[in-house]
This record gives sequence, C-alpha cells and structure tokens, in this order.
Amino acid sequence: MKRLLLVSFIIALIPSLFYLYCLSPGISWEDSGEFITTAQSLGIAHPPGHPLYIVLAHLFTINRSPQTIARSVNLFSVFSAFLALFMFSILLSILFPSHVNHKRITPYFVSLFLIALLFAFSKTFWYVTEIAEVYTLHVLLTLSLFTALVFFARRGGIALLLFAYILGLSLTNNVTIVYLIPAFICFLILERKRIEKRFLLPSLLLFLLGISLYCFVPLRARFHPVFNWGDAATMKNFIHLLTAQEFSKGFLRLAYTETALLPTFLHLLKEISFWGILPLGYGFFILFRKKRNIAVLFASAMAGNMVLS
Repeated sequence: MKRLLLVSFIIALIPSLFYLYCLSPGISWEDSGEFITTAQSLGIAHPPGHPLYIVLAHLFTINRSPQTIARSVNLFSVFSAFLALFMFSILLSILFPSHVNHKRITPYFVSLFLIALLFAFSKTFWYVTEIAEVYTLHVLLTLSLFTALVFFARRGGIALLLFAYILGLSLTNNVTIVYLIPAFICFLILERKRIEKRFLLPSLLLFLLGISLYCFVPLRARFHPVFNWGDAATMKNFIHLLTAQEFSKGFLRLAYTETALLPTFLHLLKEISFWGILPLGYGFFILFRKKRNIAVLFASAMAGNMVLS
C-alpha cells in the first residue's frame, strides 16, 4: 500500500509541474473572472452558486496581495487536478490490482503511469487546470465517487457512507453530477446484496450533511457580497438560482438532447483520439468479463452524460 501511494503521488506530481508552468497568471475568458471575484469575496456565482468551489478557492486567496489573487485562484485548479490524478491512480490500482512478482512490478506501475498521462494531458482537462474553473474539483469529486463505489463492490459496508457524503458534497460544486446518478442507482441495484440496512440511515444523513453546504448561498447573500448573483437571500430567489431558471429552460431538461447527442459523442471521441477507440473497447471488454457490474457502471455513466449533458 505504501508503494502504491508513493507511485500515485509521483504520477500526480509530474503532470502537475507542467500545469504550474502553463498556469494562467491572471484572468482568462468565460467564467474565470467571475470565479476569481467570488472566491476572493466569498460571493455567489452563477447558478447554482457553486458554494463548495467558492469556499475552497477562497482559502487560496487568504493573505494574498491584490496583484496575485487571480493566480492564487488559478492555483487551486492545479491543486484539485493533482488530487484528481492521485485519485485516478488509486482507482486504477483498485480496478486492476497487482498480483505480479517483483520482476514484473515495474511494467505494472509504468502502465499505470502511461494511462494517467493520457488522462492528465487530454485537451479539455489540461485546459481547465490552467484557469479558475470548477471542473478540476468536479473531476476530483467524480473520481472519488467512482473509487468509493468500486471499493464498495470489493468490501461493501462502510464505503457506502463515504459515497453518500461525497455525492452530497459534489452537488454543491457542480450540479451536473446528477447526470451520473442513474448510473449510480443502476450499480447499487446490481450490488444490492452488499448493502447493509444499518448503513442506510447514516448514508442518508451524510448525504444531507454534504448537500447542506448550499445553506451558504442564502446566508451569504444576506450580507450583499461584491458579486451576488440572483440575490438569493429569499427562498424564491434561492430556488430560482438553484434550478437555473434564467438559463434557457433550467437544468435537467432534454430539449436539446436530440441535436446535441451526436456532437457530444464526437467530442468524446476527439478527447480520447480516434486511435484510442480500439484500446477503449478492448478495455471495456476485459472489464466486462472480469467485473461486469463495474463495467456497467462506467458504460451507463458515459451514456448518461451524453444523453443528459
């Protein structure tokens, strides 16, 4: 285990050094300026408010000069990416544990390193590590959820508590995590024999504890921060912000699925590159043969994202 943690740390550290070199020194385009402002002032960002990101990114702005605030918030993206890569390496090692002898242990860790590099330097992920955005934290939380479920499939029991808490917390960073919930439900149904009744109520309470961070939004809005999207101090405005009613038709609508499904699928193929289709398909085939329920989890997660996002 110590060797695995050390290797995972090194795997995460090397790309992170490149991220630091490429880090944006100031404000980038899209939502970057908004997130820098809300992180520095503990403000309310665009729907649904992103309180987890705002609170954590704010820690990187404490005792910083005004000239370095933007870079400090951008640095939080690198820190989240480092933890995401570390978690990704842990997830890979759980999915494919090493049962090889000392003569073959090096190829095993080299394989983990190369797989992690493919992910670390994928176009979109690398881009969001350089700017103030919620997505590297989103990836970290998503990988943590998958890791908790895979660990649950192996050991059962207490991993369900961890999953429930992280799921509630994830919703306070980026609500698009709901696109994975159908896959999570499907997996838990397949693994229902491992669910112990004594963990159900504590899991629900931990989920509520995680999602309760949304209380930050109306409470902070009452103090009228510099950036206060939607003035969510009232229940009406809070629900309006939470459901993103001002953005077209709000979250969780299928109005654009028909026109967006093919572009989303093609973009996914571009991310892994077209030459990666065969290895991806072969990997799913091996995973399906050895760990069918986990293969269903990942396949349904991909399908759910393409249909709902």
